[in-house]
Amino acid sequence: MSTNVGSVMTKPVITIKASDSLLAATRIVKEKGFKHLPVVDGNGTLVGVITDRDLKRASASDATTLEVHELLYLLDKLKIEQIMTRKPVTVTNAESVQGAAKL
Repeated sequence: MSTNVGSVMTKPVITIKASDSLLAATRIVKEKGFKHLPVVDGNGTLVGVITDRDLKRASASDATTLEVHELLYLLDKLKIEQIMTRKPVTVTNAESVQGAAKL
């Protein structure tokens, strides 16, 4: 008997809105220790996924010449919809973990 996705997934599912900022996503990822966050629209429909790698790539380099307040302002203006992966592959909670891993 194989383990299904529903038995190992985080519940309740923590999501972020596509209109939320990069800073908001970074806070959730750090606080919860997640590597990925589902992205939803205003109706709660899945529209993408954001990864910790996406967040790091979109963040400023350590070599930036911006002041801290300028950097925070800009990062707060950058929206998740601008950096998320659209149309992620999904599975149901009844799918086996092995089947999900193969996808």
